[in-house]
Amino acid sequence: MQPGRTKVSNLPRGFGNRHHIILSFLLNIQIVQEYERAVIFRMGRLLPGGAKGPGLFFYLPCMDDMKVVDQRTVSFDVPPQEV
Repeated sequence: MQPGRTKVSNLPRGFGNRHHIILSFLLNIQIVQEYERAVIFRMGRLLPGGAKGPGLFFYLPCMDDMKVVDQRTVSFDVPPQEV
């Protein structure tokens, strides 16, 4: 160690960087439910293969934009109209 410098941590150099990379990869995993599909756009264009899901998949948040689409049927009552 150089004189006048204090040791900040007992961890080896680069230890935080490795954990940051591993953590960022874990945060890029998405889970889509049975009734949903994920449409992924990479730099504004649809990825080949279309919508993904259901299940677990990986995407790049710095390059990809993900929209989750609900495929459940929504029904509601329509009141009768007068003639």
